Amino acid sequence: MVLGSFCALAAKVVANRIVEETDRQNEQSILEEFRFKTASPRGLDAKFTDANDDLVADAPADPGKRQSPEALVFSFVAGLTAEEELKDWRDFCAHLSRVTGKPVETKTFTTLADQLEALAGGKLHVTGFNSGAVPTAVTTAGFVPVCTFGHDDGSFGVQMQFIVAARSSIKKLEDLKGKVITFTDPGSNSGCKAALALLQDHEMLPQRDYSWRFSLGHEESIARVASGEYEVAPVASDMLQLALAAGTIKPEQFRVIYESERFPPATMGYAHDLSDELAEKVRQAFLDFDCRGTSLQKRFDASQTTRFVPVSYKQDFALIRRIDASIGRPSYQVAP
Repeated sequence: MVLGSFCALAAKVVANRIVEETDRQNEQSILEEFRFKTASPRGLDAKFTDANDDLVADAPADPGKRQSPEALVFSFVAGLTAEEELKDWRDFCAHLSRVTGKPVETKTFTTLADQLEALAGGKLHVTGFNSGAVPTAVTTAGFVPVCTFGHDDGSFGVQMQFIVAARSSIKKLEDLKGKVITFTDPGSNSGCKAALALLQDHEMLPQRDYSWRFSLGHEESIARVASGEYEVAPVASDMLQLALAAGTIKPEQFRVIYESERFPPATMGYAHDLSDELAEKVRQAFLDFDCRGTSLQKRFDASQTTRFVPVSYKQDFALIRRIDASIGRPSYQVAP
């Protein structure tokens, strides 16, 4: 227990240092980091092939390079709360083991960079990424998106929402000029990239038209906006609903001043170099799993998620790829 508390404290210290470092960046370095003026759409790394033009890496042509490990390694989205969130996946991991006939080991990652490195290096086989990180995972680490969280009718989708404290004078996007906007982390679509692209469309750039900082988590942004500590923050609609359902915040504590069009929430998939048979079993495990009555139900009750539904990277992530292109920022790079 003491060790767990120490690790949590250490992670928080690291997070605070990242926030402080981000806050120290000047206007020039920020504009260079995101390259707002020059679009740079990202295609598959040259080490991958895409014979069927689905924008996702093919399995290696040489069957000898396809892996079927003795045990599958599973993780969910990287972050400071990854270890706590992994508890929700115990029933799915048992289901995945039954379907594939392989034991399933779980692993957590504090940073997206570490998660991508593990996937690209063959040390992570089945995993999930938040919306904004999916294009990077696909193009640099060989992630094959299979499904996202949805409903019995096959529908899915979340929105980026700008929230402010209930008593805030901010009423519309134009009121954000001169304010301090708290983003979640640079790789998040709802918490950062979609918001940056939207503000750019309204001719607003960070440090020139508004100040910025990072909270490193939707939960943190939501709670601190509700308490009045943060002025305004972009967050994912499903995370906001989850906070309301958990009682972390109350409806009378905040207001939504803007909602985007819908896009896929966190997306699950596998490494492109799994054997054909194993890849199909992993896909089957996701699509056959019903969240109701399992350890995942509580987490997704707020969004009324009931099951995993198929997702098309080429079609369903078109908006997110356009956002990436508009701000021209490859979130992370995986070493060859």
